[in-house]
Amino acid sequence: MKNNKLYIILFCILFFSFSSFSQTEFKKINFELLYSKKNPIVGANIVVENSNPIIGTSSDLNGKAELDVKNENAKVLISYLGPSDLNFEIVRNTYLIKVNIQKNTIIFYNSNLKKIKRVKIE
Repeated sequence: MKNNKLYIILFCILFFSFSSFSQTEFKKINFELLYSKKNPIVGANIVVENSNPIIGTSSDLNGKAELDVKNENAKVLISYLGPSDLNFEIVRNTYLIKVNIQKNTIIFYNSNLKKIKRVKIE
């Protein structure tokens, strides 16, 4: 009986230790990409730089996209049909990123939709 309990305890320790190594924490970042207030950027590619395997997504018909990132401060590349690509680092605690090409701005919001940071696109 004692041996069975010991085996069960060892099995649980091994199982949980291996499962914790195999899990990687991802954070979902939402994007809203616009040329101007009512003109979304459709089909823009959003990629985490230097990710292996490649982590990326595309914006939908409303200019919205979701991206799962491992590193909260990851560098992101957004490519679209336009004058140039956008390259920036995600700000810590970001839930939503709004890009407006006409206003030349990238705005980072937290999960309460409170503005964290505003960056001018150069």
